[in-house]
Amino acid sequence: QSISLPGNIISIGTGMFQSCKELSSVNFDPNFKTIGKSMFEGCTNLISIDLKNVQSINVSSFRSCTGLTSIVIPDSVKAIGNMAFEGCTSLSSCNLGSCLESLGCNVFKDCPLITGKMVIPATLVSISLHQSGVPTFPANLTEIEVVEGNTNFASKDGILYDKNLETVLYCPGAKTGEVTISASVGTYAFTGCHLSRITVLEGATSIGNVAFEADYQNPTLEELILPNSLESIGHNIVAGQTNLRAI
Repeated sequence: QSISLPGNIISIGTGMFQSCKELSSVNFDPNFKTIGKSMFEGCTNLISIDLKNVQSINVSSFRSCTGLTSIVIPDSVKAIGNMAFEGCTSLSSCNLGSCLESLGCNVFKDCPLITGKMVIPATLVSISLHQSGVPTFPANLTEIEVVEGNTNFASKDGILYDKNLETVLYCPGAKTGEVTISASVGTYAFTGCHLSRITVLEGATSIGNVAFEADYQNPTLEELILPNSLESIGHNIVAGQTNLRAI
């Protein structure tokens, strides 16, 4: 039901406490640094956890911890691995810390975060934005904000861009209404969004594959406006948008 982990542990095998369904309390020594692969995966009775000074959260560390309701990523964390919180179906609150450098794919898949906004710290240089079209950010996100000083990413109107605002990388899935952008559109950039109208202004040169694919359960795009400056358009850009009436 409970475990205390000392700070002098040198290495941790995969799945150390995987599927320990009665585990409800974990205490980390302040010198404990790394959450191992699948370390607490499937620990469904784990409701909250204090990560203290942890520096790395590995692949699938808390995957399918369905009782986990909130988690604070300390500023000591530098990396969050693939699927770290995937399937945490009760997780309603999570931050990214202020010193995070790397964020893996599908980290928040199926997490019902209710904050609506996620802040990308200035230190973050690597994000695996999608895995086979599934975004790493939660589907009910409405806004992305990039902290000033980030050297790889920028945000505008709640949408994630590359640093120079030349390419849209990701639009939050719960963003609604109409948007106007003056940039090229990356692969999967608007996949699953619930916008009714998207206008791409002159100057944009490319539209990536599956860029505007619908949420198949709730397709919303009605109008797509593209500029004369386009040089390339990828495949399946409006897949599933059955309400689309004009391009």
